[in-house]
Amino acid sequence: MSVQRSPPVSQISLDILKPNSLQYKSDSALNAPNNTTQESNYFNISKRQKRTLDDTNEQQISSISEMTALFNDKFELLNNAMLTIMTQNQEINQTVKDISSKHEQLLTKLNILERENSVYKQKLYILENKLDTLERQTRCTTMEVRNIPKQEKETRAVLVSIIKQIGLQLNPDTSINDSDIRDIFRNKSEAVVVDFSTVSQKENLILQYKSFNKLRRQKKEPLFNTEHINLLGSPRPIFVSEYLTTKARRLFYLARANVKNKKLAAAWTSYGKIYIKKEEDSPPIRVDDESDLPKLDL
Repeated sequence: MSVQRSPPVSQISLDILKPNSLQYKSDSALNAPNNTTQESNYFNISKRQKRTLDDTNEQQISSISEMTALFNDKFELLNNAMLTIMTQNQEINQTVKDISSKHEQLLTKLNILERENSVYKQKLYILENKLDTLERQTRCTTMEVRNIPKQEKETRAVLVSIIKQIGLQLNPDTSINDSDIRDIFRNKSEAVVVDFSTVSQKENLILQYKSFNKLRRQKKEPLFNTEHINLLGSPRPIFVSEYLTTKARRLFYLARANVKNKKLAAAWTSYGKIYIKKEEDSPPIRVDDESDLPKLDL
């Protein structure tokens, strides 16, 4: 166990009050040259070298020159870039003007072409109607008989005999002579085309065909077919109708399609014209062009 005691308070106070052996003094010869024989207990204080006004001005001028040169370089680069952009903008503006001019020229040409096209369509429509009228006039005495099987060694005389037999079956009181038929042939669709001497002969035969089928329909008997004219083979229905023009044939096809779709009550032909009925009790309407069908609100 240690028996050492703390020093008395009076002793501590005395130690604190003792002066330090190290002393600080100011140099009496502050501006004099440094003395190497100064006392060792003094701190050496060296003199700070100050910059002169000329040195400061030179540094400032150098810095300003450098900044000016840098600014001039940047300004030159920016100016060149602006000149390049302005040149490109001028070229773009000129290109846009050229394109706008060409666009206006194209619009002008397009308007001219549209007007010309409208005029040509109108002329074409007129020519088509004239051609259809001429074609209908040449076919006013002509009818066609469809679904007749082709005969062996078929000649004009064979076809004439078939037409005579059809006339006898439809109306025994009306006979067809060889002189009543001006021309007879098969067309591309294998239908037999018959050109009579008069319009009345053609119309009478078509009316007799319609009356015959109407009566057979009422009696629920087979309609007019190849068996009625003694042609060999299984019975095939025979269709007798007007020899329509190309335009009328297309129009009649569309009308019959609407009848099948039950949008029309009936469709038929008379003297080369197409007639329809929207309802059974409605009056007949003549259709001259395809554009007339949409007008009927089918």
